[in-house]
Amino acid sequence: MVEELQAKYQDLAKKEKQGEIAPKVLEEEAKKLKEKEAEIGKFEQDMQRQLAEKRESLMKPIYDRINVIIKDISKEKGFQYVLDASNGFILYADETQDITALIKTKLGAATTSPAGK
Repeated sequence: MVEELQAKYQDLAKKEKQGEIAPKVLEEEAKKLKEKEAEIGKFEQDMQRQLAEKRESLMKPIYDRINVIIKDISKEKGFQYVLDASNGFILYADETQDITALIKTKLGAATTSPAGK
């Protein structure tokens, strides 16, 4: 779609340069190409939005399950806070308090238990 539009732009520019197209026709063709370009831009935005919505709908159950596991582990361990170190805002953390592996284990057990029965 984009390649076709680029080819039409190039063809129109070539015709203009060689004087093969009347100014009125050039203006009309340029307008059509700009409209097509706007359509492509809108299509791209719509696809990006749909992709983001789909990703969110697929990831939400996973995030919800992880949050339940984090709450369970926090209660078991007596934690008042669980921080996300992936964003880089934690300057120092005692690695013995890292519960990532425990979360992964419980998440794996939670996702494989029903299938195993």
